[in-house]
Amino acid sequence: MKQQTVAETVAGNIRAYRQLRGLEQSALAQRMRAIGIPWRQATVSETERNQRNVSVTELLGLAIALNATVEQFVDTRGPASRVGPQLVLSDQLDEPAAIPFLPSSVTVLVCPHKLYAEVEWGVENDLQGMKIKAVDESAS
Repeated sequence: MKQQTVAETVAGNIRAYRQLRGLEQSALAQRMRAIGIPWRQATVSETERNQRNVSVTELLGLAIALNATVEQFVDTRGPASRVGPQLVLSDQLDEPAAIPFLPSSVTVLVCPHKLYAEVEWGVENDLQGMKIKAVDESAS
């Protein structure tokens, strides 16, 4: 089975969710700045090409900016959630100590409950029109 590192998975999913939301790289950078994370369009580009690591703070900011979850960013199946490679907990695929996980196992590692944030952005991608509410998936 094909394998993919966490960094490769996160980079690809940031790009996929940005495109799915119909955002240009500059619009994502603007949203990140609006929540206090000083990103530029070049930062988005470097991140999506896996040329730059994402901090935990940035990952949480991206979850808000892209109306996604950390679980979705580390799911090797991408937005379609159909088929994907195993996730390898390593920086390199060929490391002997690399531990592979099936995509379905990622939920247990990241978010075992079904409560998530739903983010609504205003027209100008700023804090003025942004609303965040918690949604319990099990209640629907």
